[in-house]
Amino acid sequence: MRKTKIFISLMTVLTLTFSTFCYTYGVEKVPKEFELTKSQMTLLKQESIPTEEIDSLCRQIDAYHPTEEQVNNYIEDLIAEKDDADVLSEPIEYERTPSGDIITEYGVIPNQDPSLKWKTAKSALMSVSGLSNKVNSLDQTGVYYLVRSTTRHNQITAYATLPTLSNVASIDRPYHMFGMSSSNGDNSMYGDIGLVYFPNIQKWKGFYNVVENDSRYQTYDINFTGGKNLYFNLQIQPAKATLTIRDASTWTQVCKIEYNFTTACVPTNFSTLKLAKQITLAQDISHNGVCNIFSGTKMKNAKFSQSMLYTPNASRSFTPGYCSEAFRQGPSVAGYQKVTASYTAWTDETVSISFN
Repeated sequence: MRKTKIFISLMTVLTLTFSTFCYTYGVEKVPKEFELTKSQMTLLKQESIPTEEIDSLCRQIDAYHPTEEQVNNYIEDLIAEKDDADVLSEPIEYERTPSGDIITEYGVIPNQDPSLKWKTAKSALMSVSGLSNKVNSLDQTGVYYLVRSTTRHNQITAYATLPTLSNVASIDRPYHMFGMSSSNGDNSMYGDIGLVYFPNIQKWKGFYNVVENDSRYQTYDINFTGGKNLYFNLQIQPAKATLTIRDASTWTQVCKIEYNFTTACVPTNFSTLKLAKQITLAQDISHNGVCNIFSGTKMKNAKFSQSMLYTPNASRSFTPGYCSEAFRQGPSVAGYQKVTASYTAWTDETVSISFN
């Protein structure tokens, strides 16, 4: 992938304030003053980077105060891939086992329907400050921790630390991911998007698993070149979802997952759209149909931190007032008890799952 080197000194060039950005690009009602250098803004304009991408970058600068190197790396990646057709992650038609599990070249993926996590969700806007527990004996495909936003957010960012893994059984699949859900008229969408670990190759891979109007679209074959400490950024537009994963230190892109919606499932005002953070230990149960919570797999200290939510008009910390639900779930009480979590609701969490 082509890289355009950018040599910009934040100490020697003029800054372009957010008010000028609004005048130039017509973006309204976004709070606070953001700073991009004049040279950076000129370069982005010359390269015809979409307005929504510039707006997203401005919001992240305001939220996280990144270094000059981090911003420059971010911009380099935007320019390098703006005409790259390989960015789109096309769904793959996988072979399946008799029980419906997906057969990939790296191992079997449990037949998890992401819509099941959302169709029972509470719909009312509410403030949630504590973690609840759920049992679903009909879902034997693993256990998980999930924190769900209120509606109208179309972007979520967070720093992430992948779990320390040990004794990962061949049937187990650790996940570190975001979730999304929306409806629009007769159309609906539920999806997971992020990273999954394959013990057979001892590697994480980028993936998505999306259900639109009862049709499923999946891929588990997206290259991931990062380490343990990452920065996740999920952006939803009415036509697509894009998860960009960056190195936490440099903000250099290490994985990009893009999914184009097949239906008009996301309203233009994002009125029904919800986003989520998820840490999961899933399992291939094709051998006996029952989750084995004593397989020996341990995933310790998976983290999300400094979590932020964004609407088209505002940026905010992922606090209880913007959380509609937070819970751990398993096929039994003993199952969800395998999930332990410490958290600052809901900006930061450390989650461990041990099948021992």
